[in-house]
Amino acid sequence: MPLLTTDDLVTSASLYPDRIGIRIQLRIMPAVAFDVFARAMSERGFRRCRGAFEGTLRLSADGPSVRLAVKWARSGTTAWGAVDMNALRILHAVRSDYDGEVALDGNSNWLHPDVIRPANYHLWASAAMLVQHAQSAAEEFVNDALARAGQDASVNVLATYVGPIEVALDVACANPNATVRRLRPAFAARFGEVLTNDYSRSAQLYERLTRASWCLRGFFRRGEEMKAYGKTNRRLRLEARLSADALRAAGIPRAIDRGDDEFGAWFGRVAEHVLPHFRYLLRAAAANPPAPPGAAARFIVALTARVRDQGRVWEILRELRDCGRIRTRPGRRLDALLRARILERGARGLYAIHSRFRGALEALPRVLGELARRLMAARSA
Repeated sequence: MPLLTTDDLVTSASLYPDRIGIRIQLRIMPAVAFDVFARAMSERGFRRCRGAFEGTLRLSADGPSVRLAVKWARSGTTAWGAVDMNALRILHAVRSDYDGEVALDGNSNWLHPDVIRPANYHLWASAAMLVQHAQSAAEEFVNDALARAGQDASVNVLATYVGPIEVALDVACANPNATVRRLRPAFAARFGEVLTNDYSRSAQLYERLTRASWCLRGFFRRGEEMKAYGKTNRRLRLEARLSADALRAAGIPRAIDRGDDEFGAWFGRVAEHVLPHFRYLLRAAAANPPAPPGAAARFIVALTARVRDQGRVWEILRELRDCGRIRTRPGRRLDALLRARILERGARGLYAIHSRFRGALEALPRVLGELARRLMAARSA
C-alpha cells in the first residue's frame, strides 16, 4: 500500500511508536544483599555503570536483543530494569523489493510501504508484544541470574512504566530534503528555534551541495520534542518525543499492565496528544511543495547512502565530472554500486552513471563548482 502523502487526512491511528523507554519494577522475595546481586549480574556479563548493571538482553529465544540496565534498591526486595528499544528497527524487514529506496541516515528504523496503512493498530499490537517480551525477559533474566548465584529467591514484575516515547509518521515525498528546508519557517514558528541539524555522514555531502536542512528539531514545551527529516530518498519522517515529565504534564499515566489492550489504549492517548503537531507540519508541507529533485541530487543521495566514506564519494564525483567515467580499478565497493543500479559498465569496462540518472553528469560540474566557491568564501571569511 502506498504511503500517506502530505495532502491525506492523518488521524491518531495513522501514527505508530518508534523508540520506547520501559522501566520495570521487580519484586524480589526474600531480600537479596547488594554483594549477592552484584555477583549475580557480573556472572551474567553485566557491567556496573552509573549505579546500574548494563548488558544485552534477548527478548525471546530467537528474538531481537536490547540493552537492559538493572539497578538494585536499598531495601533488597526491589530491582529496577530499564529497557530502551527502537520498535521500528526491530520490526524492519530485510527485503529485496524496496526498489531503490534507501535510508538517508543509514538507520533501519523504517518499514516497507506494504506494512504501513492509514490505520496502524497492527503496529500498536506489535509494539505491545515487544513491551510484554521486555517485561518477561527482564523478570526471567533476574530470576535466572540469582539462581545461578545460589540465591533461592522469587522475582516477579510489580509494575511497568512507559516513557519516554517516540511517535512517528512517514509520508511519501519525492524530495524530502527540499521539503525539510521549506518547512523550516513553519517549524520554527511552532517549535521555537531549530536546535541542530543532526546530520548523519550519508547526508552531509548532499546538504552542503543543496543547502538543505536535513533535520529540524525543536520543542513545543518542556520535554515535548518534535523532529522533521528526510528518512529515505522517498519519504519524510515526522517524529514527536514525549519525556516522562511531558507525559505527566499531559495527564497521561505511565503505568501499564501486561495486556495488549492496555498498551494500545495508552498509546492512543499519546497519539491524540501529539496529533495536532503532525497535522500542522503536514499542512505547511502541502502548502509549499518543493520541485522534484534533479538528476544530480538524486544521484548524490543514492551514492552517499551507499558509500559511507565521504572522501571516496568526492573521488567518484570528481572522476565522473572530469572524465565522465570512473577509471578506478573495480572492487567490491564499485560492484555494490553496480548492483544497486547507481553505476553501470561503460566503454572499455569503465564505470559510468546509470542511465536512470540521465542528466546528472551534465549537472555535476555546476553543483561541484558551486560548492567549491562556497567553501573558498567560508575559508576567506
